[in-house]
Amino acid sequence: MIDAPHPLDFFAKLRWLDARPLLDTIEPYRRTIFESVLYSFDGDRPQYNLAVCGRAKKNWKTSDLILAGLYRLLVWPSAHGNDCFVLANDEGQAADDLDLAKKLVSANQIIARKVEPRAKKLFAGMVGAVCRSCRHGT
Repeated sequence: MIDAPHPLDFFAKLRWLDARPLLDTIEPYRRTIFESVLYSFDGDRPQYNLAVCGRAKKNWKTSDLILAGLYRLLVWPSAHGNDCFVLANDEGQAADDLDLAKKLVSANQIIARKVEPRAKKLFAGMVGAVCRSCRHGT
């Protein structure tokens, strides 16, 4: 098992954009997805390195994608730093994804101290972690 906090423990320290505790915005089915995808193991290795989670419109898909990306970018241990790519179908969606990530960083001082928003990416200087949002196929 990896020496990293559970994703829900990380999320418990964060706030949503309107200052509500982040966990208050995450329904039980979404918590189960986070736990299954981000914190299940096959021996000492993560069980999954890719997840496809389809849902209807307006069901927190973008938010969950960004939260999972921030968790792996900032919390997951790595001796060489972490890279995180958020893929979108078009440049508009990629820009929206990055915009949400920047807003979540701004709303949470605990991560704002570690993350520097840049034009098309987030940079976490403590270990050279980078999160890029890009259009599928680029």
